[in-house]
Amino acid sequence: MADHAVKQNNENDFLEMLLSTFKKYYRAMNDKDLEGVLSMIHSSSPAQMPTRQMLGPLMNKFKLIYEFMDLKYIGTDNDYIYIRINQKTTKLEGPDFRNNMTGTIVVMKQDENIWKIWGVMPLETNFL
Repeated sequence: MADHAVKQNNENDFLEMLLSTFKKYYRAMNDKDLEGVLSMIHSSSPAQMPTRQMLGPLMNKFKLIYEFMDLKYIGTDNDYIYIRINQKTTKLEGPDFRNNMTGTIVVMKQDENIWKIWGVMPLETNFL
């Protein structure tokens, strides 16, 4: 029984760490803080440059609100964590844009002992 309680506490701490990472990420997105967003992406990730190239113009053109809806832990292997997140994106200002809900698989990898985003794979987009 005690082992189960310890395991449950470790899992809760692990999920809180993941939630904390994504709260920082979404705060940076909503603040249009490109460097803050990039700091949440692994420094060796192949997603660094495409993210910079995509988000810079997007942040200049739109005022969007990104809402983190939920997180589901999928699993781990030696180097990576796999999770699924759902987010809602709503336009406040800017040209035509379709508000949406998206589901994404996120792969995370440690970068100097901090779990950061390694890559993403969009699964679905539902327009609102």
